[in-house]
Amino acid sequence: MAPGEGVCRDRVFIELIGPTAFGKVSAMKPSLLLLLLFLAIPARLGAQDDAFYGRKIALLCEELHQKNLKYLWASDDPAKGGLDCSGVVRHIFREVYGVDLPDESGLQYEYLKKHGQVWDARSKNWSPLKLQTGDLIFITGTYKSDRVSPITHVVIYINEEKIFGAQDMGKRIDYQTPGVGFFRFKPLHPVGYDGMDETRIREKPHLYSYGRFIPSAETVKKQVPNLNKEQVGSQ
Repeated sequence: MAPGEGVCRDRVFIELIGPTAFGKVSAMKPSLLLLLLFLAIPARLGAQDDAFYGRKIALLCEELHQKNLKYLWASDDPAKGGLDCSGVVRHIFREVYGVDLPDESGLQYEYLKKHGQVWDARSKNWSPLKLQTGDLIFITGTYKSDRVSPITHVVIYINEEKIFGAQDMGKRIDYQTPGVGFFRFKPLHPVGYDGMDETRIREKPHLYSYGRFIPSAETVKKQVPNLNKEQVGSQ
């Protein structure tokens, strides 16, 4: 077992281990200054969107953690008393973004390739330091599978110390038992990429890829303008 890979079985991934200068403002032409200010707005709004969704996801994860739900195969409904790994992601994304993801972790990875962004072993100019609350972590080899995708497990990134998901082994924070909740985590660089020889990563757990869902402009327009009205500002 390689350091930091943990022990996994049955869809389980256990505890992977000076301001910008534009020159002198007074020397700028008014038209140039307005252009720079206009170009700066999207970046600030994007950061606000990310923070908005990140806080909502963190709060929903905390609510589910407090329910002390069990790991329940093929469930995406907390009312059944439990969830499985892809079910957790489906439920949270449905509540936060209003989207219906596929019900398999490998298919969720493919979904993010089309409706977001993924980072794998071949991604350049990227590191785990760029992860944000709500990003997904895709794992291979947690159980034997003949599916097309080598991915067998998915969890939600919360911060550099913990993840949220459903596992039938390992110890959740606070409960020290398997189930739905927070688990310890240490960010690692992904090892997977499309077209690789999957033999090794199918045989035992490996962190295959990270991914981020990017909501449509229409979705953001409907949800984020109410940022100050939503009770998601503090945790």
